Amino acid sequence: GGEKLSLYRVAPGETPSAGSADVTGITPRSGISIQAPVKDTGALGYVLGYEKENGELVTVGDTAYVVNPDVFSQYKYEQPEVKSKKGLDITMPADAQLLGVSHTVVKVLLNEFIKEGPDDAAAYKYGGVTYYFDKNRCAVLDYCVKTYSDAGMRVYIQLLLGPREDGQPEFLYCPGADGSAEYYAVDVSSAEARGSLFAFVRFLCEKYTSGKNGFCCNFILGSEINSNRYKNNAGPASLSSYTDAYAAALRTVDFAARSVYSGARVFVSVANNFNKPSYDNNADPTLDYSVMDLLSHLSKHISAGGDIPWCLSVD
Repeated sequence: GGEKLSLYRVAPGETPSAGSADVTGITPRSGISIQAPVKDTGALGYVLGYEKENGELVTVGDTAYVVNPDVFSQYKYEQPEVKSKKGLDITMPADAQLLGVSHTVVKVLLNEFIKEGPDDAAAYKYGGVTYYFDKNRCAVLDYCVKTYSDAGMRVYIQLLLGPREDGQPEFLYCPGADGSAEYYAVDVSSAEARGSLFAFVRFLCEKYTSGKNGFCCNFILGSEINSNRYKNNAGPASLSSYTDAYAAALRTVDFAARSVYSGARVFVSVANNFNKPSYDNNADPTLDYSVMDLLSHLSKHISAGGDIPWCLSVD
C-alpha cells in the first residue's frame, strides 16, 4: 500500500529480478504513461513492480514487450522481389538454380555455430558481451546466402538445435530434454542461451542486409514445433508452458532481426497434423500437440505480451 513503483527490465522467458529497474519513483495511479530508455538499454520488455524491505520483488500487472523494434533498425527497405512462389528445400545451390526456384531454405544448427570460446571463431560483441560463432560454418553460410540471393532467390534461414555433440554448448538445451530427439527447443530460461540466440540472429541480419553478402532476413524458428517429442524437444510440458517458452524464443528472434532490418520476418514451423495431436495412436499430452491447439495457445501468449508480426511455415 502506497509504495512507489519502478519499471524493471525483463527479457522473454526471464523472471524479473530486483536491481534491474530502469525507471524509479513512479507514483501508482490509473493510466500511467512512462517513457522507458529502450534504445539505450536494449531492453526487450518491462514490468512494473516494487521491492519489499527484504529485497523481494513484487510485480504489478503483466509484462509488456517491445513490439516495434524496427524503429531502431539501421536498414529500412523492402525485401527484394522474386519471380514466383516456387520454393524447394534444396541442399546444393546449383540444384536450386537449375530448377528455377524463387524460395529456398537453409538449415542452420545453432549447436554447430555457437561456440563457447574464441578458437576458430568469429567474435561478435553486443550488450557488453562477446559471442563466438564458428568461422568456417559462417563462411559456408555466407557462400550459400550470396549464391542463392544473387540468383534471385529469397532465402529463409531455419534455426534448429540438433543433438549435442562433445564440445558443443550445453546451456542451449532444456534440462528435461530427451537425448533421442531429432531437434530441440532452445532453453529460453537460460540467460546465456537467450543472449546467444539474440546475438547470433543480429550477427546474421547485419551481414545479410548490409548489401555486401547477399540478402537474407527471414527466419524459421524450429521444425514442426507441435511435436515436442521428436522435432522441438524441451522435455515433457503442458501445452501452455511449452508455447509460452516458444513465444519467448520467437519474440527474441523477432526483436533481434527487426532491430537491424525493418523488413525482417519470423516464421513458426508446424507439421500438417492440424487437428490431431500425433501421427500415431500413442499421443502424450505433454509431448504431442495438434497444430490448431498449439497455434491457439501461441497466439494468446503473443497477444498477452504485445503483438508482433509472425508467419507460418508448414512442413
